[in-house]
Amino acid sequence: MMYMTASRDKEFAAKLLDALAADAGLPGLLRILMQALASPVLLADPAGRILCLQAPGREVPWPEGLVPPEIVREGSRCPPGKTASGVAPARAGEGIRYKVTPVGREAEFGYLAVLSQGYEDPAREAWLTQTATACAVVMRSREARQRAQQAAQEELVEDLLSHRFQNLAELACRHPLAWDLDRPQAALVIEADRAGSGTVPETVNRQLGHLVRERVPGADYVVAPRGEQWVVLMAFPSMLSPAAFKEQVQDWVGELRRRAYPYLEGRPFAAGAGRLYPGAGDIYLSFQEAKTALEIGRFGRSAGGVTFFEDLGVLRVLHRLGMPRLREFAREVLGPLEAYDWEHGTDLLFTLRTYFQCQMDMAATSVRLGVHGNTLRYRLKKAEEVLAVDIGKIEVQANLYLALTLVAGA
Repeated sequence: MMYMTASRDKEFAAKLLDALAADAGLPGLLRILMQALASPVLLADPAGRILCLQAPGREVPWPEGLVPPEIVREGSRCPPGKTASGVAPARAGEGIRYKVTPVGREAEFGYLAVLSQGYEDPAREAWLTQTATACAVVMRSREARQRAQQAAQEELVEDLLSHRFQNLAELACRHPLAWDLDRPQAALVIEADRAGSGTVPETVNRQLGHLVRERVPGADYVVAPRGEQWVVLMAFPSMLSPAAFKEQVQDWVGELRRRAYPYLEGRPFAAGAGRLYPGAGDIYLSFQEAKTALEIGRFGRSAGGVTFFEDLGVLRVLHRLGMPRLREFAREVLGPLEAYDWEHGTDLLFTLRTYFQCQMDMAATSVRLGVHGNTLRYRLKKAEEVLAVDIGKIEVQANLYLALTLVAGA
C-alpha cells in the first residue's frame, strides 16, 4: 500500500513538472489537482477574488467571484506547506467543506483550496501543497513579466506627461511597447477618497492601482502611479464626439467602480477626465485638464463621480486663481447664510442650492423639497435678507451659482 501511495505521489509530481515545462499555466495545474482529487479546486488572490477555477461538472456556490472570508482567514493563518480546513457558507443547503493552503510566502499570491464533502485523506494534502508551490512558480514568473511591462508603461507615461520628446517618432523608437501614439487619446486621473485623515491609506491606494491594472474592459489604456493618484491614458480608434467620449469614459469608470467596491475599505474613488486629443503629442494637456477636473470635482461635486474638464465652464478659467482663493470667495458669498442656518437650525443654504439645481424653477424646487410654494417663497426671501442680495439680478445669480458649485458636496 505504501509503495502504491509513493508511486501515485511521484506520478502526480511528474504531471505538475510536465505542466510547468509545457507552460500550461494556472488552469493546467489546477486541472491536474482537480482530476486527482475528483473535487472542485480554486485559486483566489489575497483579497479572496477567484483567479482560476476547475470544477468537475459542479457549480461552485459563489458565482459572484469571491470566496467566503472564512477561506481567506484560515488560509492566512496557515504556514507555508501546511493546510487548514473548515466549512464555508453556501447560499443554499449545508456549508461547503474545504481545505486551503497559502500560495507563496505569507500568501503573497493568495490561496489554493479544494472543495469537497469527503476530502479527508491526509495522504492527498501533499498534492494540494505541491500544486500551491507550482502555482507560486507560475505566478512569480508572471509577476516578473508584469513588473517589466509596468515599468515600461510608467516610463512611457512619464515621458508623455512631461513632454520629454522632440516628436512622436523619437518616442516610438525609445519605447518598445505596442502603443499606437497616433490614435486619439485622453487622460484620466483617479484617486481614492481622502475623507478623515486627508490622505489615502497605502493599502487602499495599492488595491485601487491593482484593480486599474487588471485590464478593466471597455477601453485600451496604459496606467502609471503619480503619488496617491493613478494616471490612465486611454486610446480610441477614432475621434469621438464629446458626448460619445463621455459615455465611454463613464461606462469604463462605472465598471471599475463595480469591481472596486468590495476592496477599497468602503472608500469611493473619484476621477477627473481631460479632453480627447487627436494624438499622444498633446496628452500632457489632457493630463493637466484631468488634474484640474479631479481637484474641482473633489471640492465642489459629489464624491465618487467623474468630473469632465469639458463640463467645468467658467471654473476652467477661475481654477487658475487657486483653490484657496476660490474657497475664500465661496465663504464670502455664502458665509452669512451658513452662519444663520447654524444659529437658527434652518436649511436656507440647502434650499438655495436646490433652487439653482432646479434651474430656478419654483414648481420643480417645491416638488424636490416636498414643501408648498409659499413655504419656498418665504425661504428664498429670507435667504435674500440674510445675504442682502436680490436673487432676481443676473450678477447675483452668477455669484451664487459659482459659490454653490464650489461648496456642493464639500
